[in-house]
Amino acid sequence: MNFLNIKNKNKGFTLVETIFYVALFALLAITVTNALISMGKTFREVVVYKGILNGSVLMENLSRDIRQSFGVQSINTNGNNIIIKIYDVGTSSEKTVEYRLVGNNLAFYQNSTFVANLNHSSVKVKSLTFSQINTAESEAIGINIVLGHNSDSLNRDFNFQNTIVLRDNY
Repeated sequence: MNFLNIKNKNKGFTLVETIFYVALFALLAITVTNALISMGKTFREVVVYKGILNGSVLMENLSRDIRQSFGVQSINTNGNNIIIKIYDVGTSSEKTVEYRLVGNNLAFYQNSTFVANLNHSSVKVKSLTFSQINTAESEAIGINIVLGHNSDSLNRDFNFQNTIVLRDNY
């Protein structure tokens, strides 16, 4: 009866169990690492698109000011500079507003004084073109802005276009 009272003195894992748990842990680690890499890429894309959304704000500001202007004073020969006259309701006076491409920035000038760059520092303005459109019945301004983002590894171009019919021309 002595053989029934034999106690199992092996208190550990077998080699098969250890290999199984190591393989399971390695598989779990690979899965988590891939998920983190994917989240990092997605985050970088979100940062790029968030910065590029600034382009729609730029276009809206340009369109609003040109639409409310009393006229276009000049568009330079390169087409990357426009000077317009607008009426300032706060001061009840006319003022001159200029949008100019300076390097990779869209610069805003008021009465020939630099006010600010309108694009975010991470967004570069690759191209800015103004074109004057004249017909027998109306006058309009065409705008084309090409933007890029400093963090965009693919170096993509994002185009924004608009045509604004000037006040009292429709």
